[in-house]
Amino acid sequence: MKRKIAIGFVTTLMLSACVTNNIAAETKAADDFTSLREAYADIEPLTDPATIRYIGTIGLQLSAPIWLAYESGGLEDAGITLDFTPASTGPLSIEALTAGEVDLVGTGIGGIAVGTIQGTAQMLCYINSEASVQKFYVAGDSPLADAEYNEETGFYGTAEDWKGREVYMPAGTTLQYLMGYSMNKLGLSLQDITPVYMDANNVNTAMYAGKGEVWGIWNYLCYAASVEENGYVPVIEGDDVGIYLMTAYCTNDKVLDDPVKRAAIEKILEYHFATIEWMKESEENMYFASEVMQQWCEEEGLDISVDEMHRYMSDSTFFGLPENIEMWTEEVTNDHGTMIKALDDLQGIMDFYVEQGNYTEDDRAAMIENQNELFDVDILNAIGQ
Repeated sequence: MKRKIAIGFVTTLMLSACVTNNIAAETKAADDFTSLREAYADIEPLTDPATIRYIGTIGLQLSAPIWLAYESGGLEDAGITLDFTPASTGPLSIEALTAGEVDLVGTGIGGIAVGTIQGTAQMLCYINSEASVQKFYVAGDSPLADAEYNEETGFYGTAEDWKGREVYMPAGTTLQYLMGYSMNKLGLSLQDITPVYMDANNVNTAMYAGKGEVWGIWNYLCYAASVEENGYVPVIEGDDVGIYLMTAYCTNDKVLDDPVKRAAIEKILEYHFATIEWMKESEENMYFASEVMQQWCEEEGLDISVDEMHRYMSDSTFFGLPENIEMWTEEVTNDHGTMIKALDDLQGIMDFYVEQGNYTEDDRAAMIENQNELFDVDILNAIGQ
């Protein structure tokens, strides 16, 4: 079975990507997807077929459910044509949504923050937590590699161990947030270390070249066999430190006001949650999902093995429909007021953004005031009926 997927770049926002490429995606044999397609058996097709323009990042965990639904032919069976645009960053994806260039966004915490603060995006559900795939490494002969694990902070070393360390990481990202959050636990700040800012791929290159002392990398870069083979040791990991880094699907009112597109997005979410439940059912299912994701990466020139992708995919928390409904409805009271849990889970990263001067306390207050519009539970409830 052959299907076509249009991979287009948002020309208004990503000037270097000035052409649209149409590629024919060869899927695995249909029998390979038998058990996944069985998981979709109760999903009814759309009355009115629709095209949904989706923007997300190639090969990342947050893209796995929708990509599996596409590759298996499930979305096609439902009457959905998926136009996929590779994302460069979450904030640029939100700009594309605001400009009317896409209908649905899959994004990490950066895009969530921009969309909710500006009021230009409505969060549909949380996909997974990225905290587990944010890590800082040192060489095996580094003093930090021999430092004791601090039960109170959730990472290795004391304030004295960390002062002045040269830390390579991407600026304005979840990795910078993780480092700042971790240093705060020691009574330090980013000013007490020596940050060297570059993008994550260049940090990865610097690490293997032995340039620097501490390196922050994320996602599948953390699961390359060469990390362990070269003796690199993780000294800070997001899950252990206790940060929350959600990924989400989002859209906006303009898209949802179109009844055909709204119905298609609801249908995509049905497939999304069915895929997550299928992945969680067995190790065999998760491994097959990893094979599909690795094939996608390989086709796009990304170097990762199936086993590495499987470790990456397995080391994650995917949120199902009941968990999302709970997060969208349960109220929490914190230092900033009363809000749903989905918004409460963003407060740590908001603290960081406010401290860095990216946003203000007024921005936070606006998020809280408008939370019912930014985190509308109606679509989740409709799917759950």
